[in-house]
Amino acid sequence: MLVAAVLALGALFIELDRRRGLERFLPPTVVERVISGDPLRLEGERQTVTILFADLRGSTALAETLAPEQIVAVLNAYLRVMAKCVLDTGGILDKFLGDGLMAIFGALGDPTNGAAAAARAALAIRDRVGRLNEERAARGDPVVRFGVGMHTGDVVLGAVGLPERSDYTAIGDTVN
Repeated sequence: MLVAAVLALGALFIELDRRRGLERFLPPTVVERVISGDPLRLEGERQTVTILFADLRGSTALAETLAPEQIVAVLNAYLRVMAKCVLDTGGILDKFLGDGLMAIFGALGDPTNGAAAAARAALAIRDRVGRLNEERAARGDPVVRFGVGMHTGDVVLGAVGLPERSDYTAIGDTVN
């Protein structure tokens, strides 16, 4: 009886750890789908999605005036705000790209809803980064301009890389 309880508790901790790992990058609806056993097609699947890119403008010039530790703190402050906007609107945080990020919307549902969600994310980024800039300026900290772009079209979603280390990402002209 004790062994069964320990095994059940161990399985629960493993699932919680797995869930936390997935929730760092995926919206809750996608995490539920994966955990319930609905696999993502790793070999690739054509879908219509909306890709959102958000990046900081002038961060290279800023990096020339700050210590490396300071620029990392600045980048993290902005990227965390932008990533939260993506996740809060149902996007999949695909990757961080230096001073920006790439997100996928509509990958596991209606592409029209994905485009609308991406637009909501872009507006949220505009508002929240604007507030962050106001807060930073009031403290005398450097502020950074930013840009957001979106494109809807067909991509192939799948795993790219080595079998031991791959990224689940979107590939195609829509991304470029």
